[in-house]
Amino acid sequence: MNEKNYGKILLIDDEPSILFSLSSLLTKQKYICDTAESGAAGIKAFQQKPEEYDIVITDFMMPGIDGMQVLKTIRQTRPEACVIMLTAHGNTENAVNAMKEGAYDYLSKPYENEKLKIVVRQAFERINLERENVILKSQLNCEYKFENIIGNSDKMNVVFDKISKVAVTDATVLITGESGTGKELVAKAIHFNSGRKHKNFVTINCAAIPADLLENELFGHEKGAYTGAHSEQKGKFELADGGTLFLDEIGDMPMQIQAKVLRAIQEQTIERLGGGHSIRVNVRLIAATNKDLEKEIAAKLFREDLYYRLNVINIVMPPLRERNGDITMLIKHFLTFYAKKINRKEPVLTKNSLLLMQNYNWPGNVRQLQNTIERLLVLCDGELIDTCELVQISGLKGTAPAFERSGQQPCGPAADTQFPPPAAGSESPRDGVYMIADLEARSYHEAQKMLIEQFELDYITRALKRNNGNIMRTSQQIGLNRTHFHEKLKQLKIDVEKFKDRVN
Repeated sequence: MNEKNYGKILLIDDEPSILFSLSSLLTKQKYICDTAESGAAGIKAFQQKPEEYDIVITDFMMPGIDGMQVLKTIRQTRPEACVIMLTAHGNTENAVNAMKEGAYDYLSKPYENEKLKIVVRQAFERINLERENVILKSQLNCEYKFENIIGNSDKMNVVFDKISKVAVTDATVLITGESGTGKELVAKAIHFNSGRKHKNFVTINCAAIPADLLENELFGHEKGAYTGAHSEQKGKFELADGGTLFLDEIGDMPMQIQAKVLRAIQEQTIERLGGGHSIRVNVRLIAATNKDLEKEIAAKLFREDLYYRLNVINIVMPPLRERNGDITMLIKHFLTFYAKKINRKEPVLTKNSLLLMQNYNWPGNVRQLQNTIERLLVLCDGELIDTCELVQISGLKGTAPAFERSGQQPCGPAADTQFPPPAAGSESPRDGVYMIADLEARSYHEAQKMLIEQFELDYITRALKRNNGNIMRTSQQIGLNRTHFHEKLKQLKIDVEKFKDRVN
């Protein structure tokens, strides 16, 4: 075993020799042991520090307060503690009664050392698993609080308002919207902010499972229901009992299964395949689809009665192109998240890179944006991501509209200094180049000057970036003498210090 303590145990027995034997055995296994020579002393010790003792091992037969009273008191004080009973050999009635009252296990005296060690180890494994589950549920509760869904646009505020209102009810919810808009995230936010949050959140993708298997996945089967059904299996409805069942892509569910789902919603009962009796289930149903179900109904592909059962509350997830004000927040969130995940310094987007992302159409919505940011952080080595790297790594194409000044701030701690802001009254390009519409209103010489200035800015900035801000090496590499190079830096308002000590 590792040289560390594995937990704390309270030993209760009216025989000092038994206490000594137990303590010696378990201390060698790196457990910390406290002892009490009576039931009353054991209860007092436990109630003084209930959080310290994960396991209590107590004799059943003791004068005064016996082991059964100790068990009941401990279960009332700290239900998650494991109580192991020591009973006289052959006294199965006491053992059965103790198990009914919530004892973890029992051992007959004289106990076998190896058996005791196994029981104690398994008890601690159970306790640790339960703790991990509590931590996981706590993390899930935090992760899926609707306050943590990124967005501040008007359309997202409507979504947040509906989540907060519907979460405290058991109303059936239909979430609609394009793929990648975050429908499952909303479903989880509803569940983890509801009274069912301590029960299961069960999800099934109706489009990913063949029709002949989907019914079995939803409703389960009895032993012998079909060839290969060697044992009974619970379906998703039963697994979600007391909690929430999320039917993703319900618009792709076959018609014959829709009828059974409708019955389950109406009657709150299901039948397993091969079963002849109904099983009552208490399930909160949330469904999602990227299809127009009213059109599916008109095409005889979706049941109208099921649609009205599902569409009690409809939450419409807006596509990312309709919530432009949220894009900067999402970019910043994903930059921070993935930088932390892969343990690297958070990179900075140039203003033009940010503008390109802000004006991109994002047909894959938030999921596409998230994947793009992750790809950038994995494949881009530098601390600065310019438009060239953005297009090369992400495959995004410039789709910016006609020139207009953006009032939004760039991402990252120093992004606004990577490309100096233009002087008062001057113009600056979008996406690294001027749009044709920007130049058509200019005279030939004005347009030429603007493009040359942008070329110089882009070209020199890239050269400085490659050379970590070293002026001599950069000027030699691009073929300008140092005096002329310094003049260009001053003219273009480039701060060389921002490019020094970069890791390529």
